[in-house]
Order: sequence, then structure tokens, then C-alpha cells
Amino acid sequence: LGRSTLAGGRLHQQQFSADTLTLAQGHARTWLDANGQFNLLSLFSKSSPAKANSAPWRFAVTQTQLDEFTLKFEDQSVQPALALQLSPIKAQVTGLDTGSNEPVQLTLQTALLSGGTFRVDGTVHATTGVADLQLKMTDIALAPVQSYLSKFAALQLATGKVSSRGRLRYGDPQGAGAQLVYEGQLAVKQLLLKEVAPERPFLSWDSVGSDDVLLTLSPNRLDMAELRIEKPSGRLFIAADQSVNLTDVLKRKSAAAPPATPPAVFPISIARVRVADGTLAFSDASMRPQFVARMLELKGVITGVSNAPDQSAKVQLDARVDDYGSAKIGGQISLLSPEKLTEINMAFSNLEMSSLSPYIVKFAGYRIAGGRLWLDLQYRVKNSRLQGENKVLLRQVVLGEKVESPGALNLPLELAIAILTDSDGVIDIALPVSGDLNDPQFDYGAVIGKAIGNLLGSIVTAPFRAIAALFGDSDKTLDSVIFEPGKASLAPPERQKLAAIARALKERPTLKLVVPLTRSETFDTLALKSLAVRREIVTAMGLTLVPGEDPGPVDAANARTQKAVDIVFNTRYTPTVLAALKERDLQAAGTPAPAFYQGLIDKLMAEQSVSNEALAQLAAQRSDAILIEMTQTNGISTARTSVGQVQRAPDADAQSVTLQLQLEVTK
Repeated sequence: LGRSTLAGGRLHQQQFSADTLTLAQGHARTWLDANGQFNLLSLFSKSSPAKANSAPWRFAVTQTQLDEFTLKFEDQSVQPALALQLSPIKAQVTGLDTGSNEPVQLTLQTALLSGGTFRVDGTVHATTGVADLQLKMTDIALAPVQSYLSKFAALQLATGKVSSRGRLRYGDPQGAGAQLVYEGQLAVKQLLLKEVAPERPFLSWDSVGSDDVLLTLSPNRLDMAELRIEKPSGRLFIAADQSVNLTDVLKRKSAAAPPATPPAVFPISIARVRVADGTLAFSDASMRPQFVARMLELKGVITGVSNAPDQSAKVQLDARVDDYGSAKIGGQISLLSPEKLTEINMAFSNLEMSSLSPYIVKFAGYRIAGGRLWLDLQYRVKNSRLQGENKVLLRQVVLGEKVESPGALNLPLELAIAILTDSDGVIDIALPVSGDLNDPQFDYGAVIGKAIGNLLGSIVTAPFRAIAALFGDSDKTLDSVIFEPGKASLAPPERQKLAAIARALKERPTLKLVVPLTRSETFDTLALKSLAVRREIVTAMGLTLVPGEDPGPVDAANARTQKAVDIVFNTRYTPTVLAALKERDLQAAGTPAPAFYQGLIDKLMAEQSVSNEALAQLAAQRSDAILIEMTQTNGISTARTSVGQVQRAPDADAQSVTLQLQLEVTK
């Protein structure tokens, strides 16, 4: 202790009081030993017991101040030992009195040598320990916790910092609802985790945070309404033995007898996870040669994240692959129990085949020099190994050099192309990847059944196919643009089509592109109904959607979602109607709550109105999107484009609305 000052001190009959007590320039060191024991406990355990019936001392200090203190802490139970230094520590305690029931006012602020600041303001009861505090952590460096991470995973915590601001209540379960309650904001920024051997990036993000964190102890629970993940970047690698890097980095513990009573699970629930601008590097070394893909601009929503038994989250993610490719990830997954991973579907569309030739080598025996590929991967994980059923669709294949492959067809190249290419220039292969991925069972009979005839003659049967062939693109689907029901945005594959048409128009100055006003009376209506109800439910949950954002799937099993559905339902009907439905279905019939609320959601969607004006506006937005892409992006004169008549899209596919383009001669 460097300096201490006491003013107004008084001592009388086991009572000590003072006006002010100032302690400055002090140093303290505490630690947990190798067995996890706190060193200060030994000081109290050896103290003499108080005499029976002796009156306790009473201490009262009006104002206590600490200034320029340094505290060093070590955890010697981990290797290397964790070391923290807090300096300078500045604190002020007002109204300390061990004989009073009034709380003391506490203010404390300090900085960590490793980075970051910490501040506490609030009240503490000196006798009971009941506390009501405002906490503020700013940019606390995560590097010191490397020792704890190393116990469980072969990962290096290269960078990262955590910030939080909120209210902490302790010791008042009646008033707060739990023994300890923390409510506030939390953000972890600039995180970078690296694999150790070899050293390479494993996971990173710009920011992961929530504005609505509720943490309680006794009873235990962690709840978040929404968790935002900004610019995440990860690497998913499947090795030649089908092991996955996500589990390989985890350190395996030695087998031990299971405890007589399994430890209680700490309940965690996150209603909605929003991902923005992510990157995922995916590679599959179990394929020969290796399959590699990189997904950019990854975005989407995951709902119903929970570690409750048999609870799985719903996933809806989208990404861009290369310039004009796209990827979609969907399904159900137990995020916090990887061994229970169930169904994950990854659909890649319009990929450049030159970088994806491993899937073609299996049946063709040649690398692919050019072309486009659609890939549907259906993965299941069991004991960290993959099983799956993959489907491959290819267009405009250009073969490269020959590659030795045990599963390849031993046929002349010309006959192989004739077998694998249909009248649309499409190769459609069922490619299972379960079992021995290096020796798949190639369905030769199915391939023979898909053999084509007269391919070259059919390429020029329509105008768009004619101009496509003229400029080196044999895709006959250039005459159509595909939209998702209820949406007017252009997907990357559709933008590529328009770029090809623009090149043709520049070479053929007498052609004019006509874009009809297209809508699907069935599927656009259903999509707009669903979107309106889902947006209203998310808004009722107190969440904010950015303009044009799809709120994602609705989790009818989530309590927050159920409350929001109640609010929306009451705005459409009356509380009396809702109460009657609950009494009939929930109480009398015993319908499970998730099924009941899903029924309410279905009813809201079924009775949601969609005006003819809304459908007309959607059709106009689609036409405008195409015209803007042609004129502003691809440089086509507005005189060479026009809006056509109203067009009803055929209701052939619930997942897409097809707009049929038209060509006219300029006048």
C-alpha cells in the first residue's frame, strides 16, 4: 500500500466510524492454485472462531476511496497459467455501515493490461450481499482465455474482444426472478480462431452480438431474441477419411465412468439468428480429385436455436458462388449437439464446372474444361462422418484431359457424350456419396435411359437458342427469367442470362427485347400472404427488419413467437376469439402448443388478403428490374427495350415464377 488517509475516525464500544478513508497506490496478488483453490480462502479458514455471545463489531465509513490500485490474478490450474492485471483501479464506496440495512453506493472503474476497460455503478448491501449494478465492459481482449480454449480444442485465439453493457442483479430472487439476473447488450468483435497444425484460419467474424440478452442463474437460463452475426468467415473441410474439421479440432477426453446423475443442461434459447455478408470455404477431399467451393455474401436466418432435448433449428441461408453462381443451405440441425445433426441440404446452382470437375471425373473419366453445374448435396452426419445422396446436373460440358478413375465409363468419348447429354444439353446423374466415396456405384442403366438424340438440331428451334448458339452459349433457357414467388430481385444466374442477351442485342441492332408484366396468381399470392404475416409476427416480437428483408421461417414452438402470434391474431380478430380457440384446442382437446400456434399462423396466412394492385405492382417491379439490368448495367438503349402485355405465369413449380421474354424487330 503506497498511501492511506483516514479523516474523522472514531472508536467507541466495538464501533468504528470515519468520515473518509482513502487508500492509494496499492498492489495485490491473488491466484487459483493447481488444484483450483483460491489463495485468499486460506486466510479466513485459519481465523479463530468468534467467542460465544460476543457482540459483533460495527464499521461505518461515510466515503471510502481507492486510487491507483493494481490487482494481479493468476489461474495456475491451466497451462500455461492465465494471468490478468487490472490497473489502475479506481473505486468509491459511499455509506458503508455494517450495522445498517441501507445499501452502499459503489463506483469502480479499471483497465486490463491485456486490453479493455471495465466499469461498475450501483448499490450493494454490505450485510446480505444483495446487489443491483450497472456493468460496462468495453473492448475486453479475449487473448488471455487461450489457456481455457486449449483444454478443449486445438485452436489459437489470435484476436477478439468483448463488450457488454447491462444490469446485474444478485441475491433478490423474489424481485428479480432468479438468484442472479443479467439483462443487456453483448458483442464479440474482430474474432479470429486459427487451427494449430497446420496453422490456418478456422473461424472469424467482424461482430457477433445481441441487444436483448437475458442470463439467469438459479434457475439457469440464457435467452436472446435475436443474435446478429456480421461478416463471419469459416472453413468446412471433409478429409479423405470423411472426418470433418469441425470435430477434428476438438480434443478427445479419456474415457471415464459416466456420473451417477448426469449434470443438468443449462437451457439456451435464441429465437432468431441473422447472418450477414458471410464467407464459407468448403472442400471435400473424399472426392477424387478434391471438390472445392467458396461461398461469398452468405446471408440468412436461423430460427429456434436451442439445446432443449430433440429441439432442432430451422436454417435458411443463401450465398453467391463465383460471379454468377448461387448456393442455398436449408434444413434442420441440432446446432449445439453436432452428433445429432439431421438433415442439411446444400444446393449449388450455375457453378463453373472447370473448378468442380471432381464430381464429373467419377463417371466421365475426364476433367471438365468448361460448362455449368447444378449440385444438390444432401448430407447426414453420424459419429462425425458423412453420408449423403448427391445429384448433379450439368450444362454445356467441355471436356479436358483424361483422368484415371475407377468408377469412370470405359467408352469412347463421343459415345459417352451421346449417353450423358439429353436434348437440352443437360447431364443428369444420381451420385450417392454414402459408403466408400472412392468407389461409388455408378447407375449405368439410368444413364443409358437419359441418352439423347438430335441435340444439335434442337439447339436452333427457338430464337433465343439461336442467338445463344451464335455467340457461344447453347443454353436454350435464355428466353426466360426465373423469380422466386413474391419477389422481384434478380438472382445471379438470371443476371448472367440477361448479360448474354445484351451481348447478342449489341451484335444484332434490329432486335428489341420485350418484357411482359408477369405474375403467378397462385404462388405469388401465397408468397405475399406468407411474407406479410411473417413480417407482422417478427415486428410484434419487437424486432426490426431492414427494408426488403425476408424475416425467415416462423418457429411456432418458441415462446416469444407465440406471444407475437397472439398479438397479431388479436389485431385480426378479437381476444375473445383467441381465448375460445385456446380453451377448445389447448385445454379441452390437448393440442400441443406448437401445433396450435402453427394452426393460428396457417389461418392468418390463409385469410391474409392480397390485392390485385399488389400483384400488379410485383409484376411491374419484375419488369423494371430486367429493364434496369439491360439498360443501366449492360448498356442497351432504352429504345430497344419495352414493357409487354400482362402475362400469367404457369403454375408448374411452387418454387419459381417463370417470365417468358420476347424478341421483336425494332421499327
